[in-house]
Parts: sequence; structure tokens; C-alpha cells
Amino acid sequence: MYELFLILNLIMFFTTGCVVQHAVPVLPAISTEGIRLYLSEEASLARAIEQYYQVRDLSSEEGKIDYLISRAQSSAYIFVRNGVEYSGRFSAEFIRWKLGRVREQKISSVDTAEVFIEKVASKSKMSGKPYLIRVGNQYYYFEEILKNELYYLNEFLKRTETLEQETKESGNPDPVLASAAEPVFADSKIENSASQASEAILSENSLSQETNS
Repeated sequence: MYELFLILNLIMFFTTGCVVQHAVPVLPAISTEGIRLYLSEEASLARAIEQYYQVRDLSSEEGKIDYLISRAQSSAYIFVRNGVEYSGRFSAEFIRWKLGRVREQKISSVDTAEVFIEKVASKSKMSGKPYLIRVGNQYYYFEEILKNELYYLNEFLKRTETLEQETKESGNPDPVLASAAEPVFADSKIENSASQASEAILSENSLSQETNS
């Protein structure tokens, strides 16, 4: 199975991968205005959650992990691993394969979405280089973007739970899902965003041509 994936990886490298040969600045996944960056526009997040909610239990950690992988798969942004650029679909396939391998070899107990991001979706095990996302000409840490995605999902689920409780108290037994027509946050900016953004250090990552996982 591992050998097959390596072969497919090489095929993808020569057919779809694009090598970044120069050093580029990697930015934190929060703008100087304190706005979180996601794998798509923030306005589309609630609808994406609603659609996924219909086929998967998002209250479980496994459901959240699967949701994050599906978000990467549907993203139009570019995934960068060891200096090579790939589509969202390939990145999702790779991350899902890596997750299975980590669990199979018992490298780490990936039992929560937070651990999944840290142990599987943050960086290359062989090179130690962080996975990146390219949006236009800007590069961001994939790990940070996934944390933003998980944060939004958890806030959405909290809001749904609150609405369900209010609905039950009103005498309506039907389950309620937070509406995509309404914003999840009253203010999408992060508290103390200015100070947080100023403390973020921009790093220079030399993106190599390695293809190790």
C-alpha cells in the first residue's frame, strides 16, 4: 500500500505538482485587521457545515476530522508540501492516507481534531517543513488555517446547541441547525487582534523540491 502511494505521489509530482524554487514569506492565517483566514470565503462556511451535517455526525471528533479533510478537498487554494504545489483534492487524499498510516503504525493516538491538526496536518515528518496554503501570491500555514476552520465549526455547533435548547424550551421538539443565512459571530474579528497580529513573526521558509511526507 505504501509503495503504491509513493508511485502515485511521483505521478502527481510530475503531472500536477509545481515546484517553488525561491524563498517566500509565510504569513500567519490572521490578517492585521484580525480576520481569520479559512479554506474558502467565510460567507460560505455555514452552508458547507449545513451540507456536511446532513451526512456526518459533526459532534464526534472523528466527524470533525473528516470534515476538515473534506474542506481541504473542496478548497480552490493550493496546498504546498516540501516545495511542491498540489490541488486541494490531492492534499486531502494525501492527508487521509497519512492519517491512516499514523494510526496503523501507532505513531500517535489521533483521537481529537486538535491532535489531528498537530500530528498529521501540520508538517512533513521527514523534512520537518510546515505544510502551506497558497492564496494568490501569499503563503500561509496550513495548520493555522485548519485551526481557524475548527474554531468556526465548534462555534457553529455551540450556536446550534443553543438554538436547539431554546427550541425545546419553547415546546418545539424538532431539531434545529444554525442557519447559514445568519452570521455565526456577531463580530468576526478576534479579540485583541491588533496585538496578536503584531506579535506574529513572519518567517522565511526555503521551500525545497523534496517529496518526503
